Amino acid sequence: MKKAIICLMSALCLSMLCLTLAACGPDYKPNFVGTWRVTAMTDSSGAELTSTIEQLASADKYLTLTLADEEDQATFDLAGQTTLSGTWKPTGEDSCAIDFEGYEEIPATLSEGTLTFEEGGQTMTCTKQE
Repeated sequence: MKKAIICLMSALCLSMLCLTLAACGPDYKPNFVGTWRVTAMTDSSGAELTSTIEQLASADKYLTLTLADEEDQATFDLAGQTTLSGTWKPTGEDSCAIDFEGYEEIPATLSEGTLTFEEGGQTMTCTKQE
């Protein structure tokens, strides 16, 4: 009887350890945390709006997305005119989801050092700021 209880307790402890290790997947947050500046944009019809982004930059105005590690906060500064606030979470090694108040969840994709997301038909491509 003692051996059966010991075996049962060992099996239970091993199961708990396996569950704990399985829940500790890779942390993809470092891939996304930081400040991202919109450097290219197209509208819902596919028209290129990058020249508008460049004009804003020449006036020292930028569209800036910040993904913070602390409390998973996301902010999107629209050239100093308004700021959207929300949360974000990594959904994979090269993807995350951003959720701003009043908007549907926005999927974003990381590829070759740029973060791209689409909202309302507009596609924005961002580069990470140092």
